[in-house]
Amino acid sequence: MAVGHRSAMLRVLGLPNGPTPMRHFLAALCVALCLCSCRQRTSFENYSNAGIVSDESIEHGAVPTLPMSFEMMRDPDRRRTFFQELISSSGNQCRMVTRAVLTEALDETDLWKVTCADSGQWIVTFTRDYPPEISSCTKQKQECS
Repeated sequence: MAVGHRSAMLRVLGLPNGPTPMRHFLAALCVALCLCSCRQRTSFENYSNAGIVSDESIEHGAVPTLPMSFEMMRDPDRRRTFFQELISSSGNQCRMVTRAVLTEALDETDLWKVTCADSGQWIVTFTRDYPPEISSCTKQKQECS
């Protein structure tokens, strides 16, 4: 870098002219670039490593009776995303699902207990011939125990 350009850049940045401030600037720039280039982790990875997100899929030994429930068992991240979108699209608040477990299954009816970080627990009921039913546990506490 030419001396004139270096002096002008230091003046614009409010740094005194000389070799030491420029070294500090370059070192700070390198650190900033390294931090910016690091891979950002997904929200599930961040919470999972903190012990807040559960990958558990079954509670009380329940066995799914519907193909969709079997599919949800395979990938915890996909399951949490699915339930977050389902609850949110029904007009309810749910920014992030931290847990979604199959709690009961009988005669093509599967009950999932879903926990949202910002709105608490929900019961989502799937049946073969009807759309999912979503119930808030804060309004109907007896269903969620």
